[in-house]
Amino acid sequence: MSKSTDDAALLRQRAGTPMNPTDPDAPLTEQTAAELRELALEKGEPFDGSLTELQAQERIKALKEM
Repeated sequence: MSKSTDDAALLRQRAGTPMNPTDPDAPLTEQTAAELRELALEKGEPFDGSLTELQAQERIKALKEM
């Protein structure tokens, strides 16, 4: 990787963006976890911090539709 690629990857990590957003096994970011936690609390649903980023995004979508 080049220096600029490394810098971009570091910035994405700090921003809470997964390195490869299409990776179904990407770990849950702090930003997504916070949004999921807040929505689950509002809806009276349990929060599952063991979800992957993709699973959490799908759960957030479902909670918003409730």
